[in-house]
Amino acid sequence: DVGFGHLTRCLSLEQALRRRRINPVIIINGDESVLPALEGKKNYIFLNWVDQEQQLFRHIAAADLVIVDSYLANEAIYEAIAHSVRLGVYLDDNRRLHYPRGVVLNAGVHASELRYPRTRGVEYLLGAEYAFLRDEFRRVHPKNIRPSIRKVLITLGGSDSQSLTLKSLRILDRRYPPLRKHAVVGRLSPELAAFGNIIGHRVKITVNASAVTMKRLMVDADFAVSAAGQTLIELARV
Repeated sequence: DVGFGHLTRCLSLEQALRRRRINPVIIINGDESVLPALEGKKNYIFLNWVDQEQQLFRHIAAADLVIVDSYLANEAIYEAIAHSVRLGVYLDDNRRLHYPRGVVLNAGVHASELRYPRTRGVEYLLGAEYAFLRDEFRRVHPKNIRPSIRKVLITLGGSDSQSLTLKSLRILDRRYPPLRKHAVVGRLSPELAAFGNIIGHRVKITVNASAVTMKRLMVDADFAVSAAGQTLIELARV
């Protein structure tokens, strides 16, 4: 029900590693609801690795590098990973833990302000210069800025647990009727059935947009309502 942004940025890393002839395996604490994002991928495993540590360590036993992206894993798992592989890389957004030996990577624009501790054996890669971009967003033409606002993109995460997409659409449709609104939602959106009541010539819904589709919608929009996270990096790129 959460974590689509984590998967998106891990997929961007997977693409980058493949360009360097490295073939990573993605271990996903999730279910088949994320399969559309994995289209064309072969090296992935569904495993609740936070709770099933023994299985996790069987999978990573031969790995040189392990990249961890989680809000759930505790410090003990990170310590065990750091001691079992040549290098551990830990994706972080808010100085969540005291990380062990390895690399801490925070690509947020505020990362340098978080005052990470100086820890022996830990290297920090901080700031937007380390932002994750899927291949589709690596090449972007200059955006055409229209003189007036005509199109709005609403993208509030794969799960949208607070149903903000539907609320935003209704507010925009009521207050700004002429605007064309396009919302991107995940299959797990709690209000998915309700969108059918407001779809019309001014409102469109896309479920589980591919990277190609998301880029096209961003390029075409005059402004976006976003839940930030990984989407914010791609919006900034466009």
